[in-house]
Amino acid sequence: MALRLAILEQQNRRDDAAAFLLSLTRSTSSPELLEDLGAAAARLGFENVRESVLERQIALATDDVERIRLRLALARYYESKPDVAAARTVIEDVLRANPAILGVVRAATDFYWRNHLPEQAVDTLAAAARSSNAVFKKQFTSKPPRKPPNRPSPPVRETCLPNYWRANRSTRITWQPWRIRMRAQASISSSAISMLPRLRT
Repeated sequence: MALRLAILEQQNRRDDAAAFLLSLTRSTSSPELLEDLGAAAARLGFENVRESVLERQIALATDDVERIRLRLALARYYESKPDVAAARTVIEDVLRANPAILGVVRAATDFYWRNHLPEQAVDTLAAAARSSNAVFKKQFTSKPPRKPPNRPSPPVRETCLPNYWRANRSTRITWQPWRIRMRAQASISSSAISMLPRLRT
């Protein structure tokens, strides 16, 4: 593969090189060769080949964890194009099939927040917090502030987001503008909004 590709590159036959890589992608069952094909496609800027490599890797994956990783990689690829609609479809399919996997919940939440979908981000965390998984409850919910007598406790949806972002401070997002957006779009109470960490890039 490497020799043939090198010859085509030397002859500046990009269309032929892309067709060659795409043909190999569709015919091989070798994970190692697919990795090489993906790297070559990325280096040469053959976006259709990169997409085909990821789809082929997903189709051939036999390990559930690896399949999830590859599908999330496909979503990130779509997002980078940018094709947010296609990325969202993949993300939501993965989340729907794997609602109890912490990494999937985090990936979906981060995706929504990066793409200006705060209500979906909050709802994703709230759904995880409501699950019976104790890990989710610890990761995604925080103890609400002391409340006056006879005042109901805030719903899980209002307490999950602050704790999630306190536990994920490495996420490079500027938060301050979103406090207003979340009050308007996600219908979160002002007390919950005030708990959002003011992280800066």
